[in-house]
Amino acid sequence: MPIHIKKGTITFPLSDLKPGKHKAHIKVWDIFNNSGTSEVDFYVGPARELHISDSKAIPNPINSMENLRFSLNHNMANEDLTLNIEIFTISGSKVYENETFIWSAPSKITIPENQDDWFGGFDLPSGLYIYQIQLLTQDGLSDRCFWKID
Repeated sequence: MPIHIKKGTITFPLSDLKPGKHKAHIKVWDIFNNSGTSEVDFYVGPARELHISDSKAIPNPINSMENLRFSLNHNMANEDLTLNIEIFTISGSKVYENETFIWSAPSKITIPENQDDWFGGFDLPSGLYIYQIQLLTQDGLSDRCFWKID
């Protein structure tokens, strides 16, 4: 491999940079104490974050799990997502859990889209319950929300 005395690569982590345009001024020296300077302009994009909004149980209050649906909006449309739904009693005991994989998810998700045995015949006695929805991307981003079902 030939030796290049006029070019090379510098790798240096830059953390805590705010989104936007930035300029780096670089000064380097070789082993003979010759120096060189350069400037590089670069752009830092916004952080990739997953956000759930407008989550709700429909209908609320419920009279049976047969007609219960969950609806939510999120900001990762057209991505493959995993959706976890858990239902808890007011004392914190988990009474239901379901995980669903959604290919190329729309920005508004309604679960279940098809009622056929999604709750597997499961029903809840009357009372106050808390549901938690967690949404996960394939690269590990997640968000969760909580709300009540009466």
